[in-house]
Amino acid sequence: MKVAIVDDEIVFRNTLKEYIERFSEEKGIRMEVEEFVSADNLLAVYRTQFDIIVLDIDLPGTNGMEAAKRIRQKDQGVVLFFITNIAQYAINGYDVEAAGYMVKPLEYYDFLLKFSRAAKRAMERGNYEIIIDTVDGQRKVKVSDILYIEIFSHYLIYHLLGGECKGRGKISEQEELLAPYYFCRVHKSFLVNLRYVNTIRYNKLEVGKEWLPIGRNYRDSVMREYMRSV
Repeated sequence: MKVAIVDDEIVFRNTLKEYIERFSEEKGIRMEVEEFVSADNLLAVYRTQFDIIVLDIDLPGTNGMEAAKRIRQKDQGVVLFFITNIAQYAINGYDVEAAGYMVKPLEYYDFLLKFSRAAKRAMERGNYEIIIDTVDGQRKVKVSDILYIEIFSHYLIYHLLGGECKGRGKISEQEELLAPYYFCRVHKSFLVNLRYVNTIRYNKLEVGKEWLPIGRNYRDSVMREYMRSV
């Protein structure tokens, strides 16, 4: 995930970068951060290359709100997140579908709560890929194409929208990798993309057109994670 920080004060840029890197490590989401000292510098190079833009409103030259309007004209998908000295400056954020705002000075746990929402929105709009070590070589697969992953005869079977592929590895590793994308372990043998769950019952759930068991030790976590994903 690519993130742009736009702030004319180096202290706040450093703080934001530190917080994003901490968030990245804690959530297991790889994030590449690029810094800009002004909105004009960002606009000069903008080519819809970012997933999230953290944008100060009070900037020299083009202010953050005006820059956001210009960005939104060419990019409907990027997630905008404002930083401001005065909360009332952000009241027009709905005009550009901003994911939220924070008031300086920044505290990490407040940042974590609000930036998590921005990251969630970016994931929903994004089209991320993982590399699978298949029996025929490495293959790129879109996360959004994975219905569920199954352990079968010491292999991982990836059930995709367009078929299946057999890979090597541990399901626990895929569970950790895919957790930010609404995947949940529902059984010792199954890791499910909650976005494709149609129905949940006491001991089973429907994914696409398949019914999979819910392990007794996983019931509580499945329901909790499912409610978070909807």
